[in-house]
Amino acid sequence: MFHSLTKKQSATFAAMLGVSALTGWWAGAFSRSGAMPAADRIPAQAETKAAGSKTSDPPTVDSSQAEPAKLTMAEISAVQEELLAILRSRVIEDGAESSDPDTGIRMIRLGARAACLLRKLTQSEKDHVFAQLPQANRGEASMTLKMFSSMMTDREPLTSSDYAERLAGAKEEMDRYVIFSKWGANDPAGFLHYWKTEAAKPNAPAWLKDQVGGTFTEIGLANPRLLLGEAMTVKDPSMRQSMLQGLHLKKSYAGNKSQWAESDGLLKQLMAEIPDRRGDELSGVLAMRMKHESPEEARAWVESLDLGADSKAWTKKSLLSAWRGQDRTAAAQWMLENTPPGQRSDSIAEYVGWWTDVKLTAEMKRTAPEPDIAGCADWILSLGINPDTEKGISALADGWIQAGEPAAALAWAQAISDPAIRATCLEKVTTQIERRYPDTWRAMLTAANVPTP
Repeated sequence: MFHSLTKKQSATFAAMLGVSALTGWWAGAFSRSGAMPAADRIPAQAETKAAGSKTSDPPTVDSSQAEPAKLTMAEISAVQEELLAILRSRVIEDGAESSDPDTGIRMIRLGARAACLLRKLTQSEKDHVFAQLPQANRGEASMTLKMFSSMMTDREPLTSSDYAERLAGAKEEMDRYVIFSKWGANDPAGFLHYWKTEAAKPNAPAWLKDQVGGTFTEIGLANPRLLLGEAMTVKDPSMRQSMLQGLHLKKSYAGNKSQWAESDGLLKQLMAEIPDRRGDELSGVLAMRMKHESPEEARAWVESLDLGADSKAWTKKSLLSAWRGQDRTAAAQWMLENTPPGQRSDSIAEYVGWWTDVKLTAEMKRTAPEPDIAGCADWILSLGINPDTEKGISALADGWIQAGEPAAALAWAQAISDPAIRATCLEKVTTQIERRYPDTWRAMLTAANVPTP
């Protein structure tokens, strides 16, 4: 039967791919899982934090394995206890949701440990463990451990023909993910040749195009020149975009500065191929470079790339995005110095929205610095309360509400001199206060001398 990966399983697998791309699939995360130090094991009394979508009861996990060696009752109990503790903890969920490599590595080690433990049990002993989980989580946990178990097999590279044969026989989405990943890690050139050939066929199955993004990301991290070069040989624009979707070059600028020049040509070529996200790509590279050089040096480097007459606006935005992640105030000053007078009001409001987090999407918040509303308020005060800053003050008031400081939000809203902007801001703030503090909102407004309805 075909089983499609759930959203959580896909996130877990993506995290495994990300960590493996940084550390190498076989760098030891799995090899130590069978004999892990006691300090790395989850205690039996680990707090239960069940999560997951509703699925059916778990299918047989790793049923292709030989029947495990007989254990004593005490050994069976110990294995079941440790396995259950891992499944009840949030180790795997936290690893899948975190961008911290150390958290991801711990997820892989403990997930691999759980898969090893599972192999020691008979099917009835496995069923006893899963029966102690909430029913909605049993299938999720089973599939996740099967995922780890699959990644732990065939640690020696296969030939391209062997990988292709296994791929043709794979029925489940997860199995194809695993084969793609192992093939890409062990033989990236062979994998890319296969994919370009097979995906270009008129009758190519949809999964051949839809399920390879993680493998391209792996190859791009390990050998960006190979992936970009192979993509340039593809005539179909949509296929080429699929190959380049997960390619990011910022890590090429993380090492010795003497090697950075080798990546400049790749970066220009990549940005020419992905005009819709070239600004984000440049921002990532600049953020990496500015860990080792000044913003002035980074700006001079951008100019040296000679990206064309139309590049000034988006490269300026990319520089600002990278710089403000390093030094909010200095970047803000540079922004103002390079903003025409008629655009200052909107630029300040946009910058405040970023500084306070109020205008960021959930995805943007994952990588943005922590909001610093007090620091933003100090910056506004340094500019003065005037027509250029009043839209920014309205955004700042939203930030104070978000931070749980309604009195500060009201005070800033009342400081706006323009009657229309002040009235709009006060209406937004009072609406938020009434919603957040249903029992005390009237008293808060009265204390701030704001009329209540």
